Amino acid sequence: MKLLHIATIAVFVAVIYLPQTLLPQQGSPAAVDIEKIKSLASDLIKPQSKSEREKVLAEVEKIAPKGAPLTKSQFEELEKTIRTSVEYPKADTGAKDYSVSIASTKQKFPIKVYISSAYKEDKPTPLIIVIHGGPVGPMNMALAQAGKAMASWQPSAENNGWLVCCTVEATDVTGELGSKALFEIIDYVKEHYNVDPDRVYMTGQSRGGFFSWGYGLADPDRFAGIAPDCGGGFQGDKLINAANLSVYNVQGKQDNQGNQNFVLPRMAKQNKDKLDELAKKEKGKYEHIYKETELGHTWNSAVYPDVMKWFSTRPRDNYVKRVIGHIGALGSNNRLYWFQVLDGRDTPVEAECDRARNEVNIKCDGLKKFRVYLHDKLLDLDRNIKIIVNGKTAFEGKVTRSPYFTLKHITDTNDTGRVFAQMVEVEVK
Repeated sequence: MKLLHIATIAVFVAVIYLPQTLLPQQGSPAAVDIEKIKSLASDLIKPQSKSEREKVLAEVEKIAPKGAPLTKSQFEELEKTIRTSVEYPKADTGAKDYSVSIASTKQKFPIKVYISSAYKEDKPTPLIIVIHGGPVGPMNMALAQAGKAMASWQPSAENNGWLVCCTVEATDVTGELGSKALFEIIDYVKEHYNVDPDRVYMTGQSRGGFFSWGYGLADPDRFAGIAPDCGGGFQGDKLINAANLSVYNVQGKQDNQGNQNFVLPRMAKQNKDKLDELAKKEKGKYEHIYKETELGHTWNSAVYPDVMKWFSTRPRDNYVKRVIGHIGALGSNNRLYWFQVLDGRDTPVEAECDRARNEVNIKCDGLKKFRVYLHDKLLDLDRNIKIIVNGKTAFEGKVTRSPYFTLKHITDTNDTGRVFAQMVEVEVK
């Protein structure tokens, strides 16, 4: 592995990912007007389209002084603004129907939303995405399936003060739900309601259970937890991605859907056994519950209050110190919280932040290019940081907390829970 020169890496990162106004300059850095930055941050995170956010971001780029980093206290002020200043309109409670325009497919996607009577527009609220079962048929069949899904989860949502969003998939209108459409639907709900970005969960029954496993394991850092119900084949090596994803797996003992060999209960137990095995190897990781009921292939709604109770103490942790995954089993972003693979072979990867030593240790065969997203909860950004790949130093130097990067990252991800001060991109040669 040929190591890149440290200074070269630092300049590479700045040129590619920071605007020219934020490149390091000679002499003392200009002062940051943190109040202006915070004001623009408040404008940026208002419920609005991505194009509107990009206009605000352009203003941030204009006023950010050349080479001016944020101090730790200034970044903390900015982060607090991002997390607390958004205002939502007063909303009626109860069941609502919406039609979401999906940019990735240029289709209208129907969804059903339930807003509990405890909902307050000034209080971040947990959201559970519910994907109905199959087969996917015409719209009348899809609406009936989604109606069953909503009826199954609505009582628990009302009692716990949660938001529920049920997708509606019809062969004659929308087709199958894709991951891009799913995340656009989540963004739509977040634009209209005060969703806690670190308490977004996903569930589904039968076919919806398969989707819960699939999307949850492909993008584990987008959800706090998943609750597949009577659905999902044996996930095998993909389960490694659930290291920091809470899993509540529900399965009816009498489920003989598709044949008389009780395949789904057997595969559900295989997933449980694999998660048990992984949890023994990684202390504090792979938190999961496996719950069997006496029912067959149906919505196990009697269990849902327990699911919500368990999830309520398990939000997403964007700054978890150790991430584990399998590159080939991740979604298109190839990201695990603060670590992202840009070029690498289909192989397991481990990355861990050691704040005492102020370094990141990465173990991964064939890793060629990656990013590390930085926050003071992970490393002390006032000190030199070191990134080590397979025992060899790939980067060493100081980075600055950039208001532009922080706000651009939120614009790109549309996720106010993923607040980072800077990012380092490293190419290993």
